[in-house]
Amino acid sequence: MEKELLLKIFHKYGFYSYKKEPFLYEGEEGVGILFTFKDSFYGSLSRLFIPKDENDADDFLKNYYIYKKKKKDVQIVLNDYKVLTPEITFQENSKIEELDLEEKGEMERNYIQKLKRTFALLIQIIETKLTIQNTTYHNLIQLTNEWILKQNEFMDEWSAYDNNQERIPSVKEKPLENYENEINQWKTSMKTLNDKDTLEKIIFCFVDFLKSLEIDEGFLKNKYELIRVPLEIAVVNQKMQLLKEKKKGLFGKKGDMEAAFQEIEEKSTLHNIVRYEHYKENEIQRIQEKYTVIPDLDIRTIGDYFLEFDNLKIDEPVLEEEPKKVNSSFENDMNFLESVYQARSKEEQEMLVSYFYLAKNVFSQSDPFYAVQQFINKMKNPNNIMIAIKYFKNLSLESVESCLDSISLLVEKVRKIEKTDLQGSINVFLKDNKKITSSYLKASSKRLLAPIQNVGENDCFYIASLKKGTSVLFLPEEIVEDETDEGFYLQKDCPYFLIDLEKNRISNENSDIIKVVEYTFEKHLEEKVTVVHRIVRNKVNLYKKIVVERKL
Repeated sequence: MEKELLLKIFHKYGFYSYKKEPFLYEGEEGVGILFTFKDSFYGSLSRLFIPKDENDADDFLKNYYIYKKKKKDVQIVLNDYKVLTPEITFQENSKIEELDLEEKGEMERNYIQKLKRTFALLIQIIETKLTIQNTTYHNLIQLTNEWILKQNEFMDEWSAYDNNQERIPSVKEKPLENYENEINQWKTSMKTLNDKDTLEKIIFCFVDFLKSLEIDEGFLKNKYELIRVPLEIAVVNQKMQLLKEKKKGLFGKKGDMEAAFQEIEEKSTLHNIVRYEHYKENEIQRIQEKYTVIPDLDIRTIGDYFLEFDNLKIDEPVLEEEPKKVNSSFENDMNFLESVYQARSKEEQEMLVSYFYLAKNVFSQSDPFYAVQQFINKMKNPNNIMIAIKYFKNLSLESVESCLDSISLLVEKVRKIEKTDLQGSINVFLKDNKKITSSYLKASSKRLLAPIQNVGENDCFYIASLKKGTSVLFLPEEIVEDETDEGFYLQKDCPYFLIDLEKNRISNENSDIIKVVEYTFEKHLEEKVTVVHRIVRNKVNLYKKIVVERKL
């Protein structure tokens, strides 16, 4: 098949063989499609598809496009995991509809919670805005009366020269409109509101209400006056100062005093501030611009937008969360195991964590004596003092022999810890060198992909189905090494099982070993098209399916 025709089919489905896969392949196998996919067990794998003709290429790229768009619903399955060009099947999940309903339900619940958060934030913003308006009005009344008092004092002093000045009455504060009842009703209704459309409508009603508060004529006038009145007070203070100087004989005639007052007024910054009409116009324009972007925002972020725009400091609202629905028996089983672990004593938890570290990094080594010496050296590193004290305080670090003896005591103590019987079947991965011999098997749950990063050339991973009732020790954390400073830290949320072979048995151990080959490739940019000419066999990972179940 010609690569120009294949590229046209690439473009048809939005693939351009540039920076993202699939890439155009042109090499020993012919002209084809280099693609990568993530297998639920074996991790990320790259394979090659050589189409027979145009229809074959179109069919593959259409299915690959669907796979890229719906990764959770479509799986890529190979008939042979060893070869570079296997038969490829795009397999739909048989439980897609059921999963979709669960996922959509969970997504809708999360969406409604986010709407409720926006609802609650907007109520707090409305309360804050009302408080600002009330405070602005209250402060203006106080300032206005302060100016009136000083102005009347000035008139009293000036009366010796001019008796025609009238005294100004003080201003009484009027009660403002109270929205307390409405706000309390909103807060109460939020607890029972779970309808998406209703919440969205109310949120936009809140937005309109906020806008009406901000462009309110009375509020804008009050804000402006709060800027202007202090300047008026400054003017009258300067006039009063002149009158005091007059009494000292610095001014003789009334005309001289009036001229001095006129000069004070002319020099006052009152003449520099914009007129109210211009202030109002600018404020309304700024507010309009602020609200213009609302239709383009995600409704769940509107509250955050207002907070950031106006630099408001508001506490995160506390919502009554609905209990999370568990979507699968696997999650139920894992949650149960987690609860059993958390209910254990601190001593038992620390023993399990330390035992698992030793099983993973010491017991599994081909030269135990050397492995223990390395362990002692690491624990004596000052960076690891806290880990050593907390998890390995009962181990002797004086010599390899004394350390091995103390490890034996730890193993005996771990054997006596009460095991947990699985409530349901769980798939896990086990690593072992050619055969399973240890009394406790180390396993990672199917939450993780097969841990292929530490596989040796002849190592085999077991894909193990732990049947209901299997006796296990479970821990959700482990000690891991920080390569930057050779220190250690505790890593959470990495579930592991220790499987007791005294109470459990392994069946189906004679099933065929599955060979999974990893391939690597080099890509080259040629005339704005990335082309792969050579694909190299990198390494082989071995897997074997077994079943672990409780002995009768």
